[in-house]
Amino acid sequence: MASTAQPMQRKTAERKVAEFLSRVQHVNESEQFVHAVAKVVAFGSYITTAPAMNDIDLAVSLVPKYLDPDQMRQRREERIRRAVKEGKVHKQSCFPSKKQTIQST
Repeated sequence: MASTAQPMQRKTAERKVAEFLSRVQHVNESEQFVHAVAKVVAFGSYITTAPAMNDIDLAVSLVPKYLDPDQMRQRREERIRRAVKEGKVHKQSCFPSKKQTIQST
């Protein structure tokens, strides 16, 4: 789908990528998140020498921070409860009912 937005200059794109990589570092250093970013790969027009581009294409690979499945589940549930309490997500979208869980298996 073609974009009607104005292309961004390379300098702007580089600033946005740097900001994104700063957030990646925060995620990887924080115990607040249950996954770490293992790899970020840029592709598309960003990796060319084009002076302007319509978007920035990045692929992100995540890995769990906790190898023990019980610890991972516990940390994930704590994170969801905190987000629900802060009004950042809808509770029902995070905790499927037993019926929904059975149907999806």
